[in-house]
Order: sequence, then C-alpha cells, then structure tokens
Amino acid sequence: MYRSLRATCSNARVLCLQLQNMGPIVDIQLRKVQELLADRRVVLLMSQKAKEWLAQVGYNPAYGARPLKRAMQAHVLDPLSRMILGE
Repeated sequence: MYRSLRATCSNARVLCLQLQNMGPIVDIQLRKVQELLADRRVVLLMSQKAKEWLAQVGYNPAYGARPLKRAMQAHVLDPLSRMILGE
C-alpha cells in the first residue's frame, strides 16, 4: 500500500554521493572544527592524505557522508580533546 521512500542509486532521479565527492564535505566539517578550536587558540592542520583517509573512513555507499561526523568524532575530535585536556 505505501511505497518505500528509500531510493536507490540506480534510480535516474536520485544523485548518489560518490567517494570522490567527499573532499569538499570533509573540508566543510573540518572548517567547523577549526572555528570551534579558534576560540581556544588551537590550530588544526590536516594533510591532504589525512583528509582522503578521513573521507574513506567516513563514507558509506549506502549512506553517503552521514558516517563522516562519527568518523571525525572518533578519529579527530576525541583524540584532540584528550590532548587539550592533557590525558
């Protein structure tokens, strides 16, 4: 009776995020972190290779960039917080 709202990448009307499109999304998320750190006078610099790794870890073909925030939390924010707090 109800149609599924979930579309697939094979659907011609749906544009699916590809891994190679993750770069700008990683940059946007990193910029948000950098803005938060600026208040504490902490500068976060990340190499292109590290950004590419984060894009791979934070990408899922089924969910696009949704896992990126969790990957950033686990691999960037949590370790950075421990460093700032001196743990």
